This record gives sequence, structure tokens and C-alpha cells, in this order.
Amino acid sequence: LVGFRAVYYGLSAAETRGPNALIARAVVAPALGAKKEHSMNAAALPELETPRFKALVSHCIHCGLCLQSCPTYDVFGTEMDAPRGRIALMRAASEGRISPDELSGAFSRHINLCLSCLSCQTACPSGVKYAELIETTKVALDRHHRQGVLERFVRWVGLVQTMPHVG
Repeated sequence: LVGFRAVYYGLSAAETRGPNALIARAVVAPALGAKKEHSMNAAALPELETPRFKALVSHCIHCGLCLQSCPTYDVFGTEMDAPRGRIALMRAASEGRISPDELSGAFSRHINLCLSCLSCQTACPSGVKYAELIETTKVALDRHHRQGVLERFVRWVGLVQTMPHVG
């Protein structure tokens, strides 16, 4: 049954083990009715725990029509780098099934790979407001992310020093 669920959600057997165990907890485990492995810190990403956000996430029917329109899915070919996979991750985060370590690791990587081109939103037959979902999630991640020295330096050079000064 686990293999069937993994195939149904577009996961290979390798993607349900090791570093891709996040996928198994976000997509396959809820389909099987598994219990939570981690209880997310309630204050980790409170923006994702609002009733409005949970309602927006629940509009996705997992039909997969968004996959063909997503440029990052074309490049990487993994479920978590497609809108359907990102919505599954967002749902898992809103339900507390993703640990704080994974929020700053794999979860953040998959969410930030989204170009926010919204071609998936036009392809969606159920009218999922992907723009609002991805924007809320990216802002929440950015707000609660502690930047390292290298990242701060690159942002300072890229945004402060190379951008023209207005005024």
C-alpha cells in the first residue's frame, strides 16, 4: 500500500527514504492516516497556521494539471518542486507535521525554488489561489529565517551597493 501511495503521488521508492523522508511525511503518511512524527513549534511559522491559510491549502484536489505548466517541475522533475508538491508541503507545515529543522532545510529549499510565475494558477481547474499561498509561505520563511554572514554580505552587495541610489 505504501508503494501504491508513493506511485500515486509521483514518488519513487528512493524518494520515501533518506533525505527525502520529508516527502513521505508530507504526502504519503497523511494519505495512510499516519500519526505525526514531529510536533512543530507553534511559533515557528504562525502565518501558516491561520484558518484562512488552511482553507486556501484545502482547495487543491491534487489533480496534477499544474505539473505541465510549472517550469521548475520541467527542470527538476520532482514532485516537491511542482505546485502540487509545494501545496502538500504547505499543508504539512500548517498541520505541524514538519520539524523546525526541516522548515529551514528541505521545506525552505523546495518553496524558494518556485519562480512565482503563476502559470500553475491559470492551469488549475479548482481555482487554487497559488499566488497567495506561495507569497504567504515565502514571507513567513523569510521573516523567521536567520541569515548567515555570507548571505547578509551577498544581499548587502547585491541590493545596497549595486542598485542605484534613488534621491
